[in-house]
Amino acid sequence: MTEPLVSEFVAACAAVEIWFDGEGWPWRQLTVGELQSYAPRMILAGWRLEVTFSDCKRRLDVLTEAGFPWRPPLIALVDRPPHLTWPHVELDGVVCILPGAAEIDAAAPVDALCHLLGEAVELIEPAGRELDGEAFRREFNSYWPVDDEALPTLSLLRPAGPTRRIAVWRGQHMTLVGDEPTAMARWLAHRNGDTALKPSFEHGVLLWREKALLPAEYPNTGADVRGLAAKCAGGDLLDRLVRLLPSSFVVVIGAATINGPALASVVIGQPAEISRGPHRRAVASLGKGFRKGHLPDDQVRAAYLGGGRVLRARVERVDAGWVHGRDREPRLPRLRTARVALIGCGSVGGALAIQLSRAGVGHLILIDPDRLSWANIGRHELGAISVGLGKAEQLAIAIRQQLPHIESIDVHAKRWEQVAREDPDVLKNADLIVSTTGSGSAELALNAWHLAQGRTMPIVYGWTEPHACAGQVIVVGSTGACFSCCVDRFGAARLPVTEWPADMKLLQEPACGAVFQPYGPIELQNIVTMIGETVLERLLSPERTEHEYRVWTARRELLAAAGGRWSEAWEQRTGAGHAGGSMVPVALARAPDCATCGQRG
Repeated sequence: MTEPLVSEFVAACAAVEIWFDGEGWPWRQLTVGELQSYAPRMILAGWRLEVTFSDCKRRLDVLTEAGFPWRPPLIALVDRPPHLTWPHVELDGVVCILPGAAEIDAAAPVDALCHLLGEAVELIEPAGRELDGEAFRREFNSYWPVDDEALPTLSLLRPAGPTRRIAVWRGQHMTLVGDEPTAMARWLAHRNGDTALKPSFEHGVLLWREKALLPAEYPNTGADVRGLAAKCAGGDLLDRLVRLLPSSFVVVIGAATINGPALASVVIGQPAEISRGPHRRAVASLGKGFRKGHLPDDQVRAAYLGGGRVLRARVERVDAGWVHGRDREPRLPRLRTARVALIGCGSVGGALAIQLSRAGVGHLILIDPDRLSWANIGRHELGAISVGLGKAEQLAIAIRQQLPHIESIDVHAKRWEQVAREDPDVLKNADLIVSTTGSGSAELALNAWHLAQGRTMPIVYGWTEPHACAGQVIVVGSTGACFSCCVDRFGAARLPVTEWPADMKLLQEPACGAVFQPYGPIELQNIVTMIGETVLERLLSPERTEHEYRVWTARRELLAAAGGRWSEAWEQRTGAGHAGGSMVPVALARAPDCATCGQRG
């Protein structure tokens, strides 16, 4: 710790000792060896107290980590029964009192300690131990023991009953379980960035119980697992599985709790009596004297599901329901089925694609013919590894690897007009289209196509003004104004928010026709968020048919620093003193002189 932190730590520890004396606690400082017994926690100081409980006296250790008094002290139970006898007591005796996000008042460390000691005493008192085991059930994942040799298990399972056969994939560093091999293969291909991957799957079993296991019920042997299976209609599934003489197999144990479903897994290995023969086929040495394939079932069952030790592994859910809101996201069912076509995968479209996929949108269509350049990577979601490659394809690879559970991403490295001509259903079947091309002419053409199709799906148009000091988003639904109502015949907004000197709107690279707007990713964040919020609102409220117009404005100070000012039209709407830094809804009427929808009546 730095010198100021050391002085605060020493002062807080001194205050604790003064409080002990004032309260009449019998205490002593912990020795270096006693402090080391709590490794790998970073315990710098501690005290041992003797506390009288209703049934006996017990010793408690008060422990302070680096960061005290900003971090709360820990309370450990020295005189404790074997681990997993009482809930809330960790393996080293530390009593689990506060949630991980708890904060304390660093100016009042003694008050925090007083509160924590009181909470610890209540948990340790006989009346607070929850001897019925309810704490073990509702916090099952915290207590399930994990064997060091076991690989972590990742789950795509539907976390509910009934007991059933499942699919298992074994990797070098993890095991994947799921109900549908097709979905598992897609997940693996996305995660590994290899669409040609053809994984092989084994059989496993999910045992679904009415209640989560108590520590006394945790399985240690194959016989324990078979006993659990018999209680939840899984005995026959296990028996059929062991008849295949697998080298090992995975059994997932699940149950509902008041905090949601809990999952754990065990791996039952091939018994010593059964060895692998040529071509890795199972050969039953314990079946000497029996014809091939005629090893008695009870002998196989006893070998696998007898007294042999099992490996217990932790299960991490990787399904969409868990990733997007830990089963608490009510919008997910709708978003998972939504199909969104994004035209333009640049700095705005690329960031938007990432946002929508992280929000839970299950199907994306990425349309962009451009390749990533070095000049792009300062504000694009993609980096140097993708330079020279197609933006849409590389963005799809990045999303699949980050969110391998995503249902589908279709890539079209073409202009949208070519996609509409060659495969019109790509756009027609989308629930919503988003255009962030930054090209007024391309979006005027898209608007004309949209009206010709009958405006059967909404289109969201989003763009930035110079230096990202303002951004605009327009939703064209089945009724009301169209995109052409909002722009002139060259695609420029009829309501410009900012004004710039002629030489600052677009800058020129030392190349023919290479123009650009200088801004960074931070200025862009609020504009992308505004467009993303608009997209989600329309996906979640498909009954909305009207048009909508929103504007984001940066702070006036940023606009001035970049060399711009609010436009006269914008000041007429908001007042000359508009401070910026906000999203402003804009009332928009259908333009009677619109060159597109006006001509259509």
